[in-house]
Amino acid sequence: MSRPPSALTPPPPPPVRLQRPFLRFLAVGATAFGINVLLFLLLIEVLGLPYLAAALIVFLVGNFWGWAANRSFTFKSQDHRIPELSRYLLVTVATLLANLGCMYTLVDLAGLHYLVAALVIGVLFLPLNYSAHRVLTFRARPDATSA
Repeated sequence: MSRPPSALTPPPPPPVRLQRPFLRFLAVGATAFGINVLLFLLLIEVLGLPYLAAALIVFLVGNFWGWAANRSFTFKSQDHRIPELSRYLLVTVATLLANLGCMYTLVDLAGLHYLVAALVIGVLFLPLNYSAHRVLTFRARPDATSA
């Protein structure tokens, strides 16, 4: 006597439901990536900067845009700007060396085009960056009310 197929198969996992802040984080990231690509092209193709110098500038400009947009659009932060920006910069600096190391590895060692490498790095760092900024940068203060 065999069991019916439904008894043998586990129930499907619950559907993954993306939270609105994560979708907003993705939208900010997409606009930041567009800005980064244009800035990379300007700095490297037009101004002739080496790709690692351009990567540093793009990283800093993109992250400042990310802080401003995520502050107002993604997390709707009401925290004081200076301490929040300080936390954001701490997270940014913590990921900067890893970002540049990945860029060097993918471009010089793996032979990828710098824009492809930037895309790969952006995708790989997405969960880490979202989590770090949600928990550390834009954490709710105990006296803050939710929006």
